[in-house]
Amino acid sequence: MLRFQIALAIILVSFTALLSCERGQEMLEDVVPEEMPTDLTDMMMAADAYKAWAHVMLPVPVDSGTVHGEGSRTVYFNEAGAMANKAGTAYPAGTMIVKEIMDDANTFVAKKAIMEKTDDPMYAAHNGWKYVKYARQSADGEYAMVGGGSVENSMGCHGCHTAAKNDSVFVVLSKDQMMEETTDEMPKSQMFEVTLMNLTMGEHGMSGQTLSPALFVTHPAGLKLAEEGQPASEALIAQAEGGNIDGLVALAEAAGANYKIAMKDMARQYTKPGETATVTVTADMMNSSLSVSTMLVSTNDAFIGVFDVPLFDEEGMPITKTIELMAYDAGSEDNTEMHTDIPGPLGLDPEVDPAGSNARVPTEDGVIMMHPGIQGGADVSEAFAWEGPVAKLMIMPVTDMYNDTAGSTDNVADDADANDGDQ
Repeated sequence: MLRFQIALAIILVSFTALLSCERGQEMLEDVVPEEMPTDLTDMMMAADAYKAWAHVMLPVPVDSGTVHGEGSRTVYFNEAGAMANKAGTAYPAGTMIVKEIMDDANTFVAKKAIMEKTDDPMYAAHNGWKYVKYARQSADGEYAMVGGGSVENSMGCHGCHTAAKNDSVFVVLSKDQMMEETTDEMPKSQMFEVTLMNLTMGEHGMSGQTLSPALFVTHPAGLKLAEEGQPASEALIAQAEGGNIDGLVALAEAAGANYKIAMKDMARQYTKPGETATVTVTADMMNSSLSVSTMLVSTNDAFIGVFDVPLFDEEGMPITKTIELMAYDAGSEDNTEMHTDIPGPLGLDPEVDPAGSNARVPTEDGVIMMHPGIQGGADVSEAFAWEGPVAKLMIMPVTDMYNDTAGSTDNVADDADANDGDQ
């Protein structure tokens, strides 16, 4: 996230600037794929949010070629891309780059070419890069996809970009350009108080759902811990099946992200029905998004979480936000609801519970999905069931870095499919 891979380890939500060469590439200007890739489309249409990223301007298309036209262009790198650029390393999954291309007369932005680095095996032959390009005919015209959007329609893009010496990317940010990421608009460091409230009701071990020690991570925007419809990572599975967050913590530390674990009385905190867990996290220019995850302990592999929640608005102001969280199934273990297969208060005592017992009933080819809820047909009775949101997440700036104001307010309370940053 951070160099989270998807499903935790990078996941990741979006784009990367298409920098191209002049080597006989054709972008299929007259071909519009039947389906537009939702992630890239949403990002491009999101009020040009990428304009706050580190960027470099190319007055004339010399280094990047004229395959996208004769107009000047501006190339934007998200935090993950800027960090990799600074370190001189290959771009991690989650890197996003957007290239705006002016029309040949340099009067309006005529095209947007986007690259997104992914760990999807489908794009392995393209070094992990997804490509897509949009175009319009006038300054007030609507954008339409004119190239890329699928492996087949990106062959020309990839054929050109293989000539780039830096992981299929032609343009390199200088240190000064990298720091152009709206330093004046975004604080160097901002603290947030984040509270997780368990909305289930009952008595620990008897009813409701206790939440395992929650992990709170601030990381580069655009990187995702998990994604609905995709397999869960081994690190996320360890949490969803047994409440073990060591793998997630190791990933956060390796990526240089900021993280906190819910604590109480100097010990990791289990958030019982009706209780809350509160931590203070630090966000900054590079780690500007929040991800949170925890297990429902009286289940086989249920978890809740939000992934890649922006902590600053488009003006760089810290946000205040409330999000209702739905339960997800990691798709890694059958929901037997038997005490031999769950770690929670209904689980077996450690002395009679073999190590790795949660791996007894693995699900083949399972993916993350909305949890079907407790069925009550085995050891986990209907007293442990829930309806609707399982928890609520409340985010509030602790200190204000902008003229002693409270920052922007963006309160939402909706289901997981509509949550900003939710999977």
